[in-house]
Amino acid sequence: QVCFNCWAASWVPTVAVRMAPKKKTEDVKKIPLGRPGNNLKLGIVGVPNSGKTTTWNALAKLQSETSAVPFHTTEAKAASVNVPDERILDLFEKYKPKSEVPAQIAVFDTAGIVNGSTKGEGMGMQFVSNIIAVDGLFHVLRAFTDQDVVHLEDTVDPVRDVATVTAELLAKDLEFCTERLESEKKHYGRAKSKDLEAQIALLEKIKGILEEGKPVRNTLWTPNEVALLNPYNFLTAKTVTYLVNLNEKDFIGLKSKWVAPIRKWQMENDPDAKVIIFCATLEEQLAPMSEADRAAALKELGAKASMRDHIIKTGYASLDLCHFFTAGEDEVRAWTIRRGYKAPQAAGVIHSDFERGFISADVFTYEDFKVEGSEANLKAAGKLMQKGKDYEVQDGDVCHFKFNLGGGKKK
Repeated sequence: QVCFNCWAASWVPTVAVRMAPKKKTEDVKKIPLGRPGNNLKLGIVGVPNSGKTTTWNALAKLQSETSAVPFHTTEAKAASVNVPDERILDLFEKYKPKSEVPAQIAVFDTAGIVNGSTKGEGMGMQFVSNIIAVDGLFHVLRAFTDQDVVHLEDTVDPVRDVATVTAELLAKDLEFCTERLESEKKHYGRAKSKDLEAQIALLEKIKGILEEGKPVRNTLWTPNEVALLNPYNFLTAKTVTYLVNLNEKDFIGLKSKWVAPIRKWQMENDPDAKVIIFCATLEEQLAPMSEADRAAALKELGAKASMRDHIIKTGYASLDLCHFFTAGEDEVRAWTIRRGYKAPQAAGVIHSDFERGFISADVFTYEDFKVEGSEANLKAAGKLMQKGKDYEVQDGDVCHFKFNLGGGKKK
């Protein structure tokens, strides 16, 4: 008998620590790319008939039509999905506000990617317009056999498929990078500037990385390079969570011949990414059920757990995000920020005036609130803290910001 938690955990990659000279150890820190905010977007990619739409249905708790015929999805579909969090549900219950706003992400179902998509094969470049604006990707890998569901290559091989999709994303980025580099060089020829020099140097570096077949996200970039790189919105700069789609029998039985080869490919090609094993058709069936009905269905099937919440949380966390809360009688709300945000930056997510006029923040942790039961008790226990501009907001903080734009009272 194999323990589900052990089996699942065995495919979550451990990031190797790169040993650097002692004097530079503190400098080796990977800066996350992108600029995600409260309007988060995650796109689902993969080869046709890998289970992308079924996965989208499960995450969105919808029943969009699926098809055994390739290229059924021609236009991107979007759905707003709540990020599972027991803490905010508890805050809703305690405060009973007029408005309840959990953290959310928009999940997009996209057109299938095939070998040669960047040259017009299949749906051609449709996938680019589908995912150019998303913050991160769920890459669904077909690891199931079904004679009724066509595979364009006639055989099931998720390692081949993940390499195909990755190659197409790299090819598009290289094409875009080459065009932009030529354009910037022409501009530099007409009007030299240090800014253009920096852009050209960056693009030449990116071009070299892409020509080596490496995604942009896997390189250690300096803060200045990240600031220049982000506006280009390279496809391979986006984080990826790999979703290995098994049939129901293999998922419940905790075995598949494809998991180890996929894991090996991921560790060699995308070591910072996460790999999640799931069954899209099962998750689609479970998604609309109540918690009690879902638990009963899983027990009857002999399955250990649903992976839906884990998939959503992992996609969210892959962007190096966390959220703090604001709470009161009018509204309890989760606000998404990048880890490491200082109090003024976090306040600015609510409104730019909060950051510009920041004075201080009254902060308590959700865990302390759970113990004390009320803000009055928190204050009496000395757990309501006043923090200044250097405070780094933590996941689960409950914050009340004070600001003043001048000429008026504090708010």
